[in-house]
Amino acid sequence: MNVVPDIAPARRDPLTGFGNYQKLIADLTDALEPESPPAVLAVFALVGLSDLRQALGERAGNRVITYCAARFAS
Repeated sequence: MNVVPDIAPARRDPLTGFGNYQKLIADLTDALEPESPPAVLAVFALVGLSDLRQALGERAGNRVITYCAARFAS
């Protein structure tokens, strides 16, 4: 599931489609340019995800991640 399809594959998380660390660094570098418009950085933590993955498996954890990513993108 790629909720943000316009990001180059090397800079995209394959599970969510969101930008990865490389994309973040590139975007932050661009945002620091004097002519850049104001920018916002949002950070989310899925508290309890590790416990859920241990109890129900990686597949269940991935479903939670993709569900949350889709909700954040909408």
